[in-house]
Amino acid sequence: MCGITGFLTRGPLDQTASLGHLQSMCDAIRRRGPDDFGYWLDKDAGVALGHRHLAIVDLSAQGH
Repeated sequence: MCGITGFLTRGPLDQTASLGHLQSMCDAIRRRGPDDFGYWLDKDAGVALGHRHLAIVDLSAQGH
């Protein structure tokens, strides 16, 4: 099971505040994927996305 989260704004993002909100959102779904995570922000477009990853089949570095 994995999880994705994010948000969209009408204007540019405040990168520091937005990253903090995104991290909180990803922490809230930590149970969906405790093995890996990532964030992506496009401050000019006002888009922030985060994901949590659960490695089930291959827990080695090659499974990343």
